[in-house]
Amino acid sequence: MKKIAIVLIGLMFSIQSYCDYSKNEIQKINNSLIYDLFMNYELTVKNGNLSTVVDFFPCMNNVNFKNIRLTTNVGGTNQVCNFIFNKNEAIDKLSYEVNDKIFQYDFIYEGSKLTSINISGKPKISFGYNKNGLLSTITRAKGSDAFEYNFNYLEGQNKSNIKLIVVQGEKRSPSSREFYATWNTQFKLEAYSFDIYDCKNLKYSPKEELLNFSFTTVNDDNNNAKWVYSTMDDKQNWTERKYKDVTFNRVIDYN
Repeated sequence: MKKIAIVLIGLMFSIQSYCDYSKNEIQKINNSLIYDLFMNYELTVKNGNLSTVVDFFPCMNNVNFKNIRLTTNVGGTNQVCNFIFNKNEAIDKLSYEVNDKIFQYDFIYEGSKLTSINISGKPKISFGYNKNGLLSTITRAKGSDAFEYNFNYLEGQNKSNIKLIVVQGEKRSPSSREFYATWNTQFKLEAYSFDIYDCKNLKYSPKEELLNFSFTTVNDDNNNAKWVYSTMDDKQNWTERKYKDVTFNRVIDYN
């Protein structure tokens, strides 16, 4: 009984800790984990020639966009991302063109929560949330199998451990690999380990755009990268940024 009481007290304090987040803060954490981490990872994998997760997605915390057309040569190939936003200022559709292929993403919501994404008309990605509204699972279908990422938020820390379970029919096989994500006081990603990608020291501009970070490759564990935002529009959103010979350009239409 004593052990049960200790566990219950621990759970109570853990729940209280997450309840202390405001609705806006919970949305920012979800945005960081869904868009800045997972969906940027999704496009990075589609590219197939990148040594770190690239931030294709715009910052989703202060959105007044109608659509964004992004072009880049990152990874040595020409690519185009078209983001279309709905009336609630959330992403409605995304097309990503790379290596002579076009991937069409349709974002599906229940209220303000993103619940699933169809790719080329087929359900491929689903999102689950705990009772406080924090992201709890992301499930990505891969052929007849699925990769289920479970988020375990650590009490008193801006961190979630991420446990991967590979689902093959009725069989669920936990991965031995350890993933995690941490965020800063503004609830933007600060460091993560996800799949083959490790990234640390993420720093941001006052508009929450990524400035610089360090990442690990098979040859080096301290590669430093820094974006130079060379051109801004009249709303002070970037329209061109560079890193060495990599260039990103954006054309933004506003509501």
